[in-house]
Amino acid sequence: MEEKMLFKVTCEVACAIPILKLDGEEKYKAFFDTLKLMCQSSRKIKFNLYKNGIIKPRIEFAEEITCKNMESYTARTVRKYEYLLISFQVKVQEETLLIMDNMGHTYNSEESIYLQWHIIKEDITKCINDMFFVINFISLGKIDSGGFVVYCNKFSNEQKIINKFQYWGIEEAAKFAIKTQWPKFEELDFCKTWNWLNKREWFITSFGGGNTGRAVLGLMNSLKIEDTPAQLFWALLAIEALYTRGRGELGEQVKEKSQILLGNIENHKKIINQMYGYRSRFIHGDIDFVGVNFINDATDYFEKYDENLREAVDCARAILIASLHQIIKRNWEGISFSYKVFDSGE
Repeated sequence: MEEKMLFKVTCEVACAIPILKLDGEEKYKAFFDTLKLMCQSSRKIKFNLYKNGIIKPRIEFAEEITCKNMESYTARTVRKYEYLLISFQVKVQEETLLIMDNMGHTYNSEESIYLQWHIIKEDITKCINDMFFVINFISLGKIDSGGFVVYCNKFSNEQKIINKFQYWGIEEAAKFAIKTQWPKFEELDFCKTWNWLNKREWFITSFGGGNTGRAVLGLMNSLKIEDTPAQLFWALLAIEALYTRGRGELGEQVKEKSQILLGNIENHKKIINQMYGYRSRFIHGDIDFVGVNFINDATDYFEKYDENLREAVDCARAILIASLHQIIKRNWEGISFSYKVFDSGE
């Protein structure tokens, strides 16, 4: 039974530069340095597999891969990929192999092993997606996962997982911040950031978490969804979870409070005004938008629409990421604001 309960798992992960643009050797170096940073975390970070315990995965460069058609299912096949190997072992407790469904049916040993593998596969998929989110969160969008293949010693077939996150959105937010010279981002340690997040139940379960949890999960949702207006709404929802209370003048609350954490925004208040103004006009039907069957994207009016919308998204994500950087760097649970009365000196 001892060998029957040991699952040996290997994941082959396709990694690439997030955006389909060639920015020369500097961008590839940043991508490769980020890959090395992930490998340096091997056996240092922990994956929480819930009932199957906590494991420390081995992460390394893959000199060769088993899956010969990896690029046939990755999300963007025109890019050159580098590959990581993530491997670990899971020892399933004997009692967990005796599974009963809600109809009272008890599965036999082989059926139970398959169900346990399905649970492990779901858990490891979440952990790898979380890992790529964190590495992009601290590196400002330097790496992408085109998808990965999962192998297990119990089964001969491979399980292919497609990446659904758009990490280039973080890089675009960083470019926006550089252009406007606000906000500033912090340098965060990958392992420390991973550990900080994985001490929070809302990150492990991807649900709830109060104001800070809503902010992190809102950012993740804005990176996963393809619809650009929805990206803006998720990012603003996350910002408001951090900075606003009540229902009055949300934009004003964000302007006033964010400069306490992110630095003076005297020269950048119009950026937030434009972001909230765009959101308000969009919601109240004052802006034309595309339909699901829109095809005329090579037009001046669409390019103007897309430029304004993406600028609002980039601005919202930049404020959100910079704010979360500050919280994690200070090892806070969240942020709270209060008024202070003092002598004006007049």
